[in-house]
Amino acid sequence: MSLAVEEIIRASDADNDPANPTNYFNEIKGEGNYAKHLPWCRIAMLAVYMSIIRRECQLFVGTWNSHYIRTQKHRNNSVKGRPNFLYEYPEGAKNYAIPPDAATIEGFLQRLPDCDLNEYLPPTTLNWCHEQIRLLGEDPFTLSSFDLTAEGLRRYKIVYYQLELLVEAHMTSGSPPRLSETLIPHARNWKPGAATQAAFEDNSDPRPYEDLVLEQENQDHTGLVAENIDQHLFHEQLADN
Repeated sequence: MSLAVEEIIRASDADNDPANPTNYFNEIKGEGNYAKHLPWCRIAMLAVYMSIIRRECQLFVGTWNSHYIRTQKHRNNSVKGRPNFLYEYPEGAKNYAIPPDAATIEGFLQRLPDCDLNEYLPPTTLNWCHEQIRLLGEDPFTLSSFDLTAEGLRRYKIVYYQLELLVEAHMTSGSPPRLSETLIPHARNWKPGAATQAAFEDNSDPRPYEDLVLEQENQDHTGLVAENIDQHLFHEQLADN
């Protein structure tokens, strides 16, 4: 790691918990080390952090869905158990899934032949960035937001600073390969067909969205008040005994 990069990181980490990246993106922007209008900043940001964010989102979902849901009073339709098990092995449930129309799907694919929903950088650019990260001594597929150096510095932050400088030098030199960003597909002019619109209207609640939200909030509030009353009576009985 260069001395300049190390000094920047030490200064920014001095008053922050190195294991807590909550304010990280505001930090580097405030330090002048990220500018949205500079392509090398955007490319380095995606190359370093997108895989970390995706892995940790999956980890969060897995942890949350293995958490046990307890029985809730006054909510007759609530289901207890672990969400991942309930999803895989529903008891007495009916599968309401409707298989999509193959011709419709094929039509979408023909209109977007090069659209990869999982892509955030073109393969050539992503592979180049991954190779640079390996040359820096890190593995782009295992780098975590919890990884710290022996000095307590955030390793992903070191990688971002160094990669951003490498991407900038490469792009300004004009050397191959040409680094770029994945184009975002747009569907601003898309409108549902008559059949799609009719199916949506047949299966939707005719009441305004605000009424549906208010109804759910009232149900939640009623259940919570009743549950609090039960708890209060229970504690009164204990005190009497």
